[in-house]
Amino acid sequence: MTTDGNKMQSELTFQTETKHLSLQDFKKALFSMHEGDFCNYHALKATFQNNREAYTAELNLLKVVDLKKMLSYTYSTKKADFIADILDGLESYFLVGKTVGYFLHGEGAETGDQAQNRVLNSVTEEDFLKWAEEKKAAIAARKKTFTNPETLEEFKSFIRVFGEAKLTPEQLSRYDALAGISHHAQKEQQQIKNVQSIGEEFTLNETKHTQKGHDLFVCSLNNRVEADVFKSLSQRAKLFGGYYSSYNKGGAIAGFTFLDKSSAEKFIGGGSNKEEVEARIEHKEQTRAEILREKGSKLVEEGEEELNRDRKANTHRRAAQAESAERKASNMIAFGKTLINIADGIEAGTINHLHKLSSITELETLKHVLNTAQYKHMREKNIRSENYERTEETALFVSIPYPVIYASNVLKHLNDCKDISGKKLASNRILSRLGSKETLTIDSWSLLEDYETVFCQTSVFWDKWSAERYKSSLAEVKRLKRLDLDTLPALRAAIREMIALTADKTPEQKAEAKLKALERSFIGKKIDGFFPTPEDLASKIVEEAEIVEGCTVLEPSAGLGHIAQAIREAHPDSKLTVIEQYNSLAEVLEAKGFNTINDDFLSHSEKYDRIVMNPPFENLQDIDHVMHAFSLLNDGGRLVAIMAGNKDGERAKIQDFRNFVESNGYMYKNDPDAFLSAFRSTGVQTITVVLNKQIR
Repeated sequence: MTTDGNKMQSELTFQTETKHLSLQDFKKALFSMHEGDFCNYHALKATFQNNREAYTAELNLLKVVDLKKMLSYTYSTKKADFIADILDGLESYFLVGKTVGYFLHGEGAETGDQAQNRVLNSVTEEDFLKWAEEKKAAIAARKKTFTNPETLEEFKSFIRVFGEAKLTPEQLSRYDALAGISHHAQKEQQQIKNVQSIGEEFTLNETKHTQKGHDLFVCSLNNRVEADVFKSLSQRAKLFGGYYSSYNKGGAIAGFTFLDKSSAEKFIGGGSNKEEVEARIEHKEQTRAEILREKGSKLVEEGEEELNRDRKANTHRRAAQAESAERKASNMIAFGKTLINIADGIEAGTINHLHKLSSITELETLKHVLNTAQYKHMREKNIRSENYERTEETALFVSIPYPVIYASNVLKHLNDCKDISGKKLASNRILSRLGSKETLTIDSWSLLEDYETVFCQTSVFWDKWSAERYKSSLAEVKRLKRLDLDTLPALRAAIREMIALTADKTPEQKAEAKLKALERSFIGKKIDGFFPTPEDLASKIVEEAEIVEGCTVLEPSAGLGHIAQAIREAHPDSKLTVIEQYNSLAEVLEAKGFNTINDDFLSHSEKYDRIVMNPPFENLQDIDHVMHAFSLLNDGGRLVAIMAGNKDGERAKIQDFRNFVESNGYMYKNDPDAFLSAFRSTGVQTITVVLNKQIR
């Protein structure tokens, strides 16, 4: 209690009969009475009894509407009755939790007021102290609930008062997990209850399979049952290894069918015990895990096969096709790994919300929910897609994908259905909910049934394609219901679980994909002298360079680094430098991890042991580049260059270069089609020039 409250109660202890408090001050002291002692209790009780008439007058000054706010409920209609109820309620606080019982007639008869006074006078110090401790504990628990809720009941109390929006993301995650687990447990207990409690009468028939000839045990219902009972019976049959068959031709018997008599008898009896039913449910989950792992492994295998397939990407069209195929393959692999992760979790017992997942279609529905939440998150936080990473925060934007109807599209159909047998009530209920609104979210199960009746069946007024479109929206919600994810907390908890299990690309894979996209962006771009070296030719000239350990190596005018990549693969420990004049190409080289110099090669002056190059060909630039490169070789160094095949001409510059090559090395022609399969395809004829710098 506050210091002022303690002071007030201390004063009351000595002025029990003369002290007057306003009603507001009295209520403050009364509701902190648990902080005082038994003496203060008596002081407050005397204050109330001595001032009841004054409090009546004070309340009488208020309006009826204000008096009603002081009562949780009332059966009264008169102002005087409201005031009496308020004061009686305050006085009952002094009962410290004790109940009042009395007889109106016979021996010991008394009025309600007499009975209440009797109980008030019987309150002992022990009664008061026990009540005070319980009150303090309740207040402490309430304070904890509203500051740091931990149990499901605490979270529910918090949400009732403040709403979900006041929970921190961490608290909401905890609440969703608890609420989801509770929801699943209730569904499972209901399933067990259904299995054990449906008391329908059956006839057990021992028969044979009409085609295969093996024994069958068919449980036939003696009477028709409601649809929901039949659904529960079907679930019970599956738990005991059976199924329902309506086939009744050629001597076959319709009913719930089993392969052995024991299972059929257990089905009729509702299961031998709860433990057996729980064991069967657990077995069913393990079977789901095996199915998911098999499907996931197949997807991974097919995806990797597709991803590793050789593809040409040297034109815009081919690059787009390759990118699309690789994206689909990567998604297939990620999807398969997610299925495997979920299967592992189910078997290990670490899956709490995805344990009923059993098909790719169900996972696709959850992926759709996740993708929608991701889009909302990105839009809300203004995050670009390339910078987005899924975290638990994504789950805050999850919503159940309820169907939405638009008045402009469906109003005529709804009015038409009012005259169709079987659709009248459903269409009227939807029309009533739609009212004058333009859109209506179908967000309750009763409304979903009406939605299915009106929109998901072909009729005179409704074509097949429209029905299929609406049926598709309903199917997603039905899948979530089958997965026990039909409440928002359970669905959010499942999405968090899925985010943790989703096999997203590693940072390295993301970087590789980004690099591929960046490389393909240069297809069709006109950059002077930019004709990347085909992979086979790059490997060949790197081998020709005879790089040894400790060599410093240069690739000038490196472009996208195809030669540099061949050098790195063949000699990963070499001291490799690349030079590229164009900024955009230099960025790609840096992204690939090369030691890159963004400058004009012809102004470069450092020395190297090996230079491997594919210089620009236009206007005999390749001669200038090779001659400058030769000047950068250390003594004993070697230069290997791909050059234009026009070095047999009569121009003085060509003749001088040819003589230089004859003095310092050799040249030979390359395959005439070598560059047709290159990143930037061309039919230009090329030669390879090898030059050695003598040791002086």
